[in-house]
Amino acid sequence: DADGRVQEVSPSCLSLTGYAQHELLGRNVGAFYADVGQRQALLEALQRDGHVDDFEISLVRKDGLTRIASVTSRMMMDAQQRPVGVEGILRDITERKRAEQDIRRNLESLSEVHRIASLGHCELDLTTNSLSWSDETYRIFETSYHQFGASYEAFLASIHPDDREWVDNAYIMAIRKRTPIDIVHRLLFGDGRIKYVSAKGQVIADTSGRPVRMRCTIQDITEQK
Repeated sequence: DADGRVQEVSPSCLSLTGYAQHELLGRNVGAFYADVGQRQALLEALQRDGHVDDFEISLVRKDGLTRIASVTSRMMMDAQQRPVGVEGILRDITERKRAEQDIRRNLESLSEVHRIASLGHCELDLTTNSLSWSDETYRIFETSYHQFGASYEAFLASIHPDDREWVDNAYIMAIRKRTPIDIVHRLLFGDGRIKYVSAKGQVIADTSGRPVRMRCTIQDITEQK
């Protein structure tokens, strides 16, 4: 109702909270929030927009465990358009959020491993000639997303002039023959510095056998050289 007291509750909400129906009816919903600030933010959104979709909140179950829920609800109005309560649905998204956090941590760990190993990866779209690089690849080539042309030609331009032609031919032949590529070549920077990089890649074809992408790893092996 308008005072935040529970008036109706479905069996699915009971399983989410761990309470029996008689334990919920008449209680203020604020008692179940892990963060009272979320309750206030939800009310402000409802008062502003009249509804919310997939609004995330953290609820404390009867057993003390915290669950993450997605709220989709609307403000109920009387005949004079005055708010008289809120109705909606709750979805338990705890496992999904945990999976997302695990993926995020794994990606952060993988990025750190790549940084330590000076190992980047890239993908060339053979249908559009567009090139996408990982953060570590940008660091190896000492450029940024905004500076890089994001094309195969921009990649070739960063290669040492003495290596450029044969590197281009190596990629062309790998695509044409659909064979792996495993080469070492140099990068030349504006201040005259040279880096050695190891490039390994594989051509990916569509269902008809037409090459559509090339995925590669790029590793800085200057110290090794």
